[in-house]
Amino acid sequence: MASSKFHYVVWKTKGRIQITRHMRLLLTTFKQLVEDLSSRPTHLSEIIAELPKVVGAMDACGYGLGRVYFATDHSPKVWRHPLPQHLVRQLVSSDNPSGNITNSDLEQAAMVVQLDNIANSYDV
Repeated sequence: MASSKFHYVVWKTKGRIQITRHMRLLLTTFKQLVEDLSSRPTHLSEIIAELPKVVGAMDACGYGLGRVYFATDHSPKVWRHPLPQHLVRQLVSSDNPSGNITNSDLEQAAMVVQLDNIANSYDV
């Protein structure tokens, strides 16, 4: 078990609880988070600061989806997936302005596929 840099020790003496300086800091920080939650959503990274375990980049176009990602202590992984022609024919372009699939839709699809690949490859 990793040792914490703070020691949250609480002593019970004569029916009272003595709170250490570090415990007071923790409680004050938690109080500020609770008060802040009522005014806006709180991002998880504000509560649990941690470096990402996997980072990457992706792209999509009328030819297909693709991405590369790097995980801590692992070799980079690259994937690509060509698009079926029935989807390519629906892509909005200067030649097909009435299409119903945008490049943004393809980018979002690539993101979903990437997250699925990561979740199937690593304990996330």
